[in-house]
Amino acid sequence: MQQRILGAVHRQQLHSRWLAGVALMLGLVSIVASIGIVSFYFVFYRPKEKQLLRDLPNVIYNASSSTATNQIAPEERVPRPHYDPVRAHLFMTFVIGVGTALVAGSVGLLGLGTLLVVTLVLLNRRVTLRQINASLADISLQLKELRRPPGP
Repeated sequence: MQQRILGAVHRQQLHSRWLAGVALMLGLVSIVASIGIVSFYFVFYRPKEKQLLRDLPNVIYNASSSTATNQIAPEERVPRPHYDPVRAHLFMTFVIGVGTALVAGSVGLLGLGTLLVVTLVLLNRRVTLRQINASLADISLQLKELRRPPGP
């Protein structure tokens, strides 16, 4: 009976170690992926986006004014709106990019939180087992004292 109990406890320990290892690995992978996404955004995507926001409207309006002015009669020209649609579109693309970076950052924080929770669970488990072992040792000592015959 005692062997079966010890075997079950051992299997449970192996299972919990395996689950803790998988949870730890997933937490680390999510953190690394989030750091990679945020780094990619700020190193590669954001500088090009700034360049487009700065340069593209001028290129488009200069190209359209030089070719379209010669071909379209003055009464057929479309008036420009009170806002710059190209710049507005580029700004909205910028907002979407920032939103993507914020989502990646929040996923990183979620991974870090998962990692901290797994660490907390493992530490609490160890502390609880130490407390149980200490209590069992105290009970064992008390039982030994009760079994001793009283002295003369």
